[in-house]
Amino acid sequence: MHEQLTIRDWLKALGTLCAGTMSARDAQAKLAAYVPLLAHEFPAAAFTAASLTAVGRTCKWFPSFGEVTAALSAWWEDNQPFVPTVALLTGPKPDIPKPRAPATEAELAAVSGITAALKANYSYHRSRQWSFSPESNPAPSQVLSPERLLATYERLAKEGDAAAALRVAMLRRQIAEHATEEANHDPRPTAR
Repeated sequence: MHEQLTIRDWLKALGTLCAGTMSARDAQAKLAAYVPLLAHEFPAAAFTAASLTAVGRTCKWFPSFGEVTAALSAWWEDNQPFVPTVALLTGPKPDIPKPRAPATEAELAAVSGITAALKANYSYHRSRQWSFSPESNPAPSQVLSPERLLATYERLAKEGDAAAALRVAMLRRQIAEHATEEANHDPRPTAR
């Protein structure tokens, strides 16, 4: 009943916005015919000041039922609240994993060790692409010197990392080879 009163007031306001003279009897007859039909076609939320303004702009005289529904339908199509069309899930609720507990100290230490090993491995391979001479080919700041790389792998090897122990041996050999090359290098130009 409240919905029909809202629609009745909305139609009266629409009549006020339109030009023309209509007898009270004709107005009552139109209201009696329009209200139940509009209540059946539109929800109460369609009868607002904004919809009244939009429909009123399209009418010079009090509109026929077809004109009211056409103008109100156009407005409602653009302004109705969003209603999702996805069907609601039926059956049991899906299992949603619970948030993970904060990392433990052991987990953080393991990740730190893996990160150090990855950085050391990357640095090892990158350092083999450049000579050790900073003057001839400076290494980027993210690449560790062979000595620092060796120290990192030695620490990891002491912690029980077998792969790190292998890298320690490789780095010691590489550093020794480089020292030999440096010692045997004659800086004087060769004559042809």
